[in-house]
Amino acid sequence: MASGKELQPAALQELLDQIVARTVAGTGAHAGALFLLEPGGEVLVLDASVGMPTGFVSLLRRVQVAGVADSPLAEAILQRHPVWVDSGEEFARRYPQVALTFPFVGAVAAAPLVAGSRVWGVMLVLFSQKSPAPDARAPGRFTTAARSIAVLLRDAAEAGHSLQPGLAARLLPPAPAHPSAPAHSQAAADFIAALPEGACRLDVRGRITFVDHTAADLLGESIPPPCSAAAVT
Repeated sequence: MASGKELQPAALQELLDQIVARTVAGTGAHAGALFLLEPGGEVLVLDASVGMPTGFVSLLRRVQVAGVADSPLAEAILQRHPVWVDSGEEFARRYPQVALTFPFVGAVAAAPLVAGSRVWGVMLVLFSQKSPAPDARAPGRFTTAARSIAVLLRDAAEAGHSLQPGLAARLLPPAPAHPSAPAHSQAAADFIAALPEGACRLDVRGRITFVDHTAADLLGESIPPPCSAAAVT
């Protein structure tokens, strides 16, 4: 992985987005978010999220650390250690006020982004109550990702191009937990093509990322051969 000192802000932001999305997929989480701490350490700004409803994104865009003192976010920052909550019941017991805002959450984890003597922010992952229990390797993957992000942020700041949150939080597309082999992808496309109804898939920005011939006809588009399915933009 490239050093933060070698990356321009746009490339650094793209790399951080990839780490966040892959960490959510790799831990089996339902959603995740990257928060950056403003200078002074009083306000967390939601920089990027995966799988979070827009209402939660708006609610968490700017968070006063003192205002969520009884929360995994504040505990991770103030105590400078990862917080791992194994279930929704434990989450409600440890953080009753915050749990009212997230009533359908299962396991929760928050890790401070610590590099050198500074806390740069915090990373959060959420598991739904219907999600399988995280495996034994999930906490290690999560803390390793948080450490990598912190080092990148520190290196970038030392190189004179600190990453600043954008005007709005970025909504990231989920990364596949297990990338499909080409043969598997073709088999899936052939199966969908055999269905009588049209099929398409949208990403988190509402763009079509997959469409079969039936759906393409309904949309007034065409798919060039020899592809049995393609993207229509």
